[in-house]
Amino acid sequence: RGAIGVIDTGIDTSSPALATARIDTRTFFEGPAPAASHGTDVASVLAHPDRLRNPRILGANVFSGRDAQGLLAGAAALVRALDWLAEEDVQFVNLALAGPYNKLLDLAVERASARGLILVAAVGNAGPRSDALYPAGFDGVIAVTAVDAETRIYRNAVRGAHVDVAAPGVDVLVRSDQGARFVTGTSIATPFVTARLAADP
Repeated sequence: RGAIGVIDTGIDTSSPALATARIDTRTFFEGPAPAASHGTDVASVLAHPDRLRNPRILGANVFSGRDAQGLLAGAAALVRALDWLAEEDVQFVNLALAGPYNKLLDLAVERASARGLILVAAVGNAGPRSDALYPAGFDGVIAVTAVDAETRIYRNAVRGAHVDVAAPGVDVLVRSDQGARFVTGTSIATPFVTARLAADP
């Protein structure tokens, strides 16, 4: 099995939850970066031994800051990250991020898909009345929403005809250096789907 791409924040490779994974990371912006907790949580779900055995993960750090709505990722960083993963012959790419439409990203996603990358993206947590967010809103991207233990859709998940699949994303237990905690969101549902696809023979 080849490497799996994770486009997110940085990843704390020393996390005990990632002990069985082989991880290489690269940053695609200049300047200080936000904490690596989001990318580490996503990678931890992806690399859980019940889902994947000793996976190789290529982590692309694209989040260069934060505003009132949350983490910020520039389209240029996303484009460079997708190009890097394509050059590394990655097949599956986990994108636990969502934002407004961007033409540059649209073209990059189209190019990545043409090069054989299978993109799995979170639909976003902007609520059921939100318009589609991207890259999940693009044709050809597998758009993932979150459900709870009773298979109820996460109340803040974006809805719409573009949504392809649901996975656990409400009160998911993750481990870290600070101990175990519960996390919620469509971002945390996405690696369940990526792992399932990558595990298929």
